[in-house]
Amino acid sequence: MNMKTETQQLEPILTLSIRQYEDIHDFLQKMDKEIGTASPDDLLESNLSLAYLQSQATEADQVLLPQLSKHSVHTETSQQLIDKREQILKEILLLNEGITKKALGVNSLITHEMEKLRNGISALSGYRRQQNNQGRLVNKTS
Repeated sequence: MNMKTETQQLEPILTLSIRQYEDIHDFLQKMDKEIGTASPDDLLESNLSLAYLQSQATEADQVLLPQLSKHSVHTETSQQLIDKREQILKEILLLNEGITKKALGVNSLITHEMEKLRNGISALSGYRRQQNNQGRLVNKTS
């Protein structure tokens, strides 16, 4: 088999990898928009969906990466596909960093709100109605 034929076999694998990473990219963009409003069930479902997409991309990469290292010379088309794949991966990294920052912000906000609720419950526990020893309410205004 000549080098051109081997490189042409690389192109469908690259195309599949690009499509899978584009799916991950699109999914992360959707998550980025919904991060502050999603319900716990939605977040769990999103996590499972993302894990599935990542496993699919990993499987394709296990086929692709040995092929890439085997071919030191690439056709113009395969080099364009490699560059496109690299660009998508960079965009995914940037999206992931942004989502992580937003998630940490939401987590911090929820932690702060829970602390305020705990303090409010503690403060309210000091306001108990007083009763005399016969079980009747004591009205201190009379």
